[in-house]
Amino acid sequence: MSVAAFPVALTDPQALDLAKAMLDGFNRHYRLFRQASAAAKQRFEAADWHGQQRAKRERIEFYDKRVDEAAERLQSEFKAGELSAELSQQFKLHYVGLLINHHQPELAETFFNSVTTKILHRRYFNNDFIFVRPTVSTEYIEVDDPASSPTFHVYYPTKDTTRELIQSKYLLVKQHDRVGRMADTLEYSNVAFPRARFDAQLVAELQKFCPSLLEEDGGELVIRHAYIERRMIPLNIYLQEAAPEQIEQAVVEYGNAIKDLVAANIFPGDMLWKNFGVTRHGKVVFYDYDEIEYITDCNFRRVPAPRHEEDEMSGEVWYHVGPKDVFPETFAPFLLGNAKVRDVFMRHHGDLLDASFWQEHKDRILAGHVHDVFPYEPAKRFERQGLAIAHAS
Repeated sequence: MSVAAFPVALTDPQALDLAKAMLDGFNRHYRLFRQASAAAKQRFEAADWHGQQRAKRERIEFYDKRVDEAAERLQSEFKAGELSAELSQQFKLHYVGLLINHHQPELAETFFNSVTTKILHRRYFNNDFIFVRPTVSTEYIEVDDPASSPTFHVYYPTKDTTRELIQSKYLLVKQHDRVGRMADTLEYSNVAFPRARFDAQLVAELQKFCPSLLEEDGGELVIRHAYIERRMIPLNIYLQEAAPEQIEQAVVEYGNAIKDLVAANIFPGDMLWKNFGVTRHGKVVFYDYDEIEYITDCNFRRVPAPRHEEDEMSGEVWYHVGPKDVFPETFAPFLLGNAKVRDVFMRHHGDLLDASFWQEHKDRILAGHVHDVFPYEPAKRFERQGLAIAHAS
């Protein structure tokens, strides 16, 4: 495609109509979002924690719904996917003009990008057609620190896993309270990378396991769907290189992370150290969501006693295991092979190996109890005013 010269005049009235329709979509989103948030004070005062959780999920869904609505309108009324390059440029410029006195220009720019990238081919993904660099009132920040680079995950579906199932797990996390213990995940489509940055062996592996998600376009390799998370040190690697005091802190944090997830009705599924990461602030965060489940959907059991000697000596499981059955005591062989790690874990979090710990939390959640989860350790929290006054007196 040859891109038209940048327009020197806004001559096409359809471009203004497009811009107005786009801004109508954003204004509707923002109005509904504010209306949904307005009742938060009343819910808090009434201690309606379940209502707060429902409202949060609804607010998260609002954006995607409004983007889809706007994209459908632009397609049906203006055939936006067939616009010429010149008209597409005028569309953006008119939109910029409409934002001059708008109260939320940055959010409106993001909304514009979300809608247009659903409609236009990725060859239009540059600053002539979308907001690659903020235009109205935001500051462009370029990060050169390699430590801030994202980590890319590639999942190869096994016989018990599908791409749709993986996506449903990530959607669960997106809509759930992450309680500061699940990594924020950014979902992207049609991400183009320089082909030269990929080792030939890696490309061959990607083509073997997920060919439908790849597209080679000249010097670029396009990944049609990707989840991107900030880079962390995998906990298993951290523990291998850590000093004794760091091991203590990390293992305690690992257990705290799991207990915070339990309080939020989340069972990590695969609790191996490698599925948790250590942030630059030393906090342990869970980031591998393909086996995640709600605590309330799981059945926590103790391993039955052997019926006879053959059971005890058998290398196979002799008892029935349902698809959602979990046996916490079996975590130990996979987690506690290192004696130093085992010592710290058993002193602070040995209850994680007991089915009753998990079942009691499940029962309380099913009974309607909402657990408090605090984002900071006690030493970093503000004191309650009443306590501070009591201490002062």
